[in-house]
Amino acid sequence: MPLNKRRYQLLLIYALCLLPIVADGARHALQTNANSPFEWVPTSFRPRQEYEQFRRAFGSGEVLIVSWPGCTVDAPALDLLTHNLRRPDLLCDSTGKPLVAQIVTGREALSGLMAAPLRLSRGEAISRLRGTLVGPDGQTTCAVITLTSAGLAERGRVVDSIQAGLAQHCRVPRADQHLAGPVMDGLTVDRASHAALDHFAVPSAICVFLLCWWCLGWLPGALLVFGLSLYCEGATLSLIHLCGERMSALLIVLPPLIQVVTVSGGIHLINYYLDARQSHNAEEAAWHALRMGWLPCTLAAATTAIGLGSLVVSNLAPIRSFGVYGAIGTLLTLGVVLAFLPGTLAAWRPKAYAPAAADRAAPAQLHHLLWNLLSDAVMRIHAPIVVGSVVAMAGAGWGIQWLTTSVHLETLFAGNSRILQDYAWIEKNVGPLVPVEIILEFDRQCVLSQTDRLHLVELVQEDLKREAHVQGTMSSANFLPAVPADIDRTSNEYLDFLKDFLVEARPYFITHRYLYEAGGKQQWRVTAFTSALGNLDYTQVLANIRRRIAQSGAAANPAAGIASRVTGVMPLVHEIQQALKRDLFTSFLSDFAMITIVMTIAQGGIMTGLISMVSNFFPSVLMFGILGWVAMPLDIGSVMTASVALGIAIDDTFHYLTFFRRGLERGESRRTAAHAAHQHCGLAMMQSSLVCGLGMMVFYFSDFLPSSRFAWMLLALLMVGLVANLVLLPALVVGPLGKLFEVQYPRDAGTRKQTLNVPLPTAERRAA
Repeated sequence: MPLNKRRYQLLLIYALCLLPIVADGARHALQTNANSPFEWVPTSFRPRQEYEQFRRAFGSGEVLIVSWPGCTVDAPALDLLTHNLRRPDLLCDSTGKPLVAQIVTGREALSGLMAAPLRLSRGEAISRLRGTLVGPDGQTTCAVITLTSAGLAERGRVVDSIQAGLAQHCRVPRADQHLAGPVMDGLTVDRASHAALDHFAVPSAICVFLLCWWCLGWLPGALLVFGLSLYCEGATLSLIHLCGERMSALLIVLPPLIQVVTVSGGIHLINYYLDARQSHNAEEAAWHALRMGWLPCTLAAATTAIGLGSLVVSNLAPIRSFGVYGAIGTLLTLGVVLAFLPGTLAAWRPKAYAPAAADRAAPAQLHHLLWNLLSDAVMRIHAPIVVGSVVAMAGAGWGIQWLTTSVHLETLFAGNSRILQDYAWIEKNVGPLVPVEIILEFDRQCVLSQTDRLHLVELVQEDLKREAHVQGTMSSANFLPAVPADIDRTSNEYLDFLKDFLVEARPYFITHRYLYEAGGKQQWRVTAFTSALGNLDYTQVLANIRRRIAQSGAAANPAAGIASRVTGVMPLVHEIQQALKRDLFTSFLSDFAMITIVMTIAQGGIMTGLISMVSNFFPSVLMFGILGWVAMPLDIGSVMTASVALGIAIDDTFHYLTFFRRGLERGESRRTAAHAAHQHCGLAMMQSSLVCGLGMMVFYFSDFLPSSRFAWMLLALLMVGLVANLVLLPALVVGPLGKLFEVQYPRDAGTRKQTLNVPLPTAERRAA
C-alpha cells in the first residue's frame, strides 16, 4: 500500500502554516519564568493556606535583604537608599503601582528605639536588635525590603535598580553588594535555569545530532531526524505558552528531553527505511518503514508518556507541569515522526541511502563476535546473575528508608555560587536569614488582659532564645520601654505602667506588623530566625520550636480562647520537602503499576509481565537505595528521574522480548532465542540509550544543580537499565522463570508460524 502523497502534502502544508505560531509561542515561553516555593503548591495545600493567612495579616514574607561592607547603623548611605526606595515615581510598574511595600533598616530601628516614647540607651537598643537587624559587632546592619505583588512580578527589575542605585549614588561596587532572601532566591533560580538553557541547549543539540549521525551512518537521515526533533521542541514550548503556563526551573530541561526522545524514535524508523532501501525504491521503502516501525515506536512513546504522566500525582506544580507537558510532548513526537518522516523520505527520494555491503562486513563480524561473547557469558552464569541482582536490590533497597529530600539553597547551587557567598556573608555579619513565624491568637472569649497577652509573648520569645538553632528573635516585646530601676516587674505599679504604654504603643505595633486585629480577635507575632545554610534538619527544628511554645504555656487552648500556630516561608519549604519525598514514591509506584499492566498485556500473562519488569525495577532501586545509604538528599529535579528513566528504558525491554518471542515462535529453544535477540536488537538498544543519556548529559556542567543532577542521574539510570536489559533480563528468560514464556509457544508453533516472520530492522541486521 503506497503512501498517500496528497495526505502527506496536506500535513506538510499545515505544519508549515503552524511554524510561525510554534516559533512565536516557543519564544514567549522561554521569556517567562516562575520559581517561587509559594507557587509550587496548590491553594488546597494546608501549609500554604496557613501561610496565606499570615500574609493577609502581617504582609508578605518574601523580602529582599541588602547589605555591604560599611553598611552600619551610622552609615548615611542607608538613608539615601531608603529615601529613594520610598519614592513612588522611581519604582513603579507601567500602571503606576508601587513595586516596594515596606523598607526596614537597622539604622531606622535603632533611632526609633532611642527616641520617644521608649528612649532606650544606645547599648540597650542595639542589644534588642542584635541577631536580627544588627550584627554581632553591634554596627553592621541591613535593609529589609518587602515587595508588593507587582514588585514580585518584576523582581528582576527591582533588584537591578537597587544594585544600580547602590553603585551610582552610594558608591558601593556591585562586587561588594550582598543580596539575599526569598526574592533573591527565586530570581537566582530564574536566571540560573535560563542560563542553563542558554549555555547548554545548543551543545546538547549538537551532541544529539552527532550521536544520531554516528548511529545512522547517513547524513541526510540524521538531518531529517534532527529537524523533526527541533520542530517537536518548539511545538511543546508553544503549547506551554498557549496554555498560559510559565517556564519553571524544571521545565527548562523538558525541550532537550523531547528532542532526545524524538531522535530515539526517528533512529528506528530510519533504520527500517535503510534496510528496505537495499531492495526497494524510496516510496516502497518509506511505506515499509512505517509498517515496521509504527508499533514499536507507539509502544515506546506510550510507555515514556506513562512514565512522564505519572508525575501528575505530585502536589508540586513544577513536577506536575513537567509530567503533563512531557507526556503531551512525547505523544506529539510520535505523531510527527510517524506522519512526516516516512512521507518526507518517500517524496524526497534521496539517492545515497546506505554504505556498501563490503564496507559493512568487517564491523558486522566484530559486532557478531561481541554479542556472541556477551550472550554466551550470560547463558553460562545466568543463575549467579539473577541471585546477585536480587541481593544487590535487597541491599541497596534497604537504604531507601533513609532517603531525604531538600529544597535548601545548598541543593540548588554550588558552594562557590554568588548567592551562597552572599548568604554566608550576611549571616556572619548581620544574622540568620530564615524566619519561622509563631502566631499567638486570642479570640473575643479570651479573658487575658492586654498585659497578660504581651507577657505570654515575652515568655514564648524567651523560650525560643534557648533553642540551639534559633539565633535571633523579634516581637513586640523588643519595643517595650526600659523598666525603671525602682519598679518591681511583678508589682501593680509596673502593670499599670505597662497598661498605659500598651494603649500608646498599640497603633505602633499594628503599623509595624507585630499585632493584627480583626473580628474581635488579636494575633501577636513572634519571629524566630534560623540559618539558611548548614543543611539544618527542619523537621527537628520545627518540632523543638513547637515544644518550646508548649512549655511557655502558649499551646492551643480553645477553652481559654488561645490558639497558636507555626508558619512562614521555612515551614512551607519544610512541607514541600516532605511532599517531594511522597511524590517520589507515589509517582514511581503509579508509573510502575501502569507500565506493568501494559507489559502484562503485551507479554500475554501476569507472571511474564512481572518478570519483564524486574530489569526495569532494578536501576531505580539500586540508584535510590545507594543515595539513601550515602545520605545524599534529593532535590526537585532528582525526584523526576525515576519515572522518566523507567518510561524510556522500558523501550529496550520491549525490543529484546519482541525478538526473543520471535525466536520462540520459530520453534527455537529459549537459549537460542535469547542469543538471537542479543544479535538483533543489542546494538539498537545501546544506540537509543546513548542518545537519550548523552544528549542530556551536557546539562551536567550547569551551575544550577537540579539540572545537573537530572542529567547525570538520568544517564546513570539509563546505563544501568541498559545493562539490566542486556544481562539480567536474558538471565531471567533462560532460567527456570523463562519457562513461563516458553509454554505460550508449543514446539510445533515454529512450523505453523514460519510465514509470519518479518524482516529484521537494519540496526539489528547490521549487527548480525
